[in-house]
Amino acid sequence: CKDYQPGGSPSVSVSKSASDSHPPQDISEPWYKETKTDAVTGVVSKYSLHDNAFDNGITVRQVGKVHECFVRTGDFLETSGNVESHLSTVKYRFDDGKTITQSWILGGNNESLFYPGKDCSPFIKQIMKSKTLAFQYKPAETIPKSITFDLRGFPQGFFDLI
Repeated sequence: CKDYQPGGSPSVSVSKSASDSHPPQDISEPWYKETKTDAVTGVVSKYSLHDNAFDNGITVRQVGKVHECFVRTGDFLETSGNVESHLSTVKYRFDDGKTITQSWILGGNNESLFYPGKDCSPFIKQIMKSKTLAFQYKPAETIPKSITFDLRGFPQGFFDLI
């Protein structure tokens, strides 16, 4: 389900309105986590969201045994060059590690980028052991932008990883 639209796009800030879909969060703990069980199938879904005040963030989710990771950019990403492929080249680096270049999958809202492939467990494991993630992407009609995420506080042991 690569066209997942995260509900509400909560952002971590000093104050939140009562209409926000997630409870207020202390900005010293940027990772929101939630577990849901489907009433019909019994499948357990786990979500962990990392948001900042600029309409972007990281979402890690597990539905049953399947993991997905995506970055919400807050920018429109579809261009004439990727309208058919739904792929966008990104560069990222954990801490002071090697820069990785990959083609990530555009989300249905054209503002999110999904980790490629069937298993993002290696990416989740890097999040768990890193302090920062520098992530570069190219919005439509502009130069590349970078976001740096503070990864401290990721909920260790929350996801069932192999």
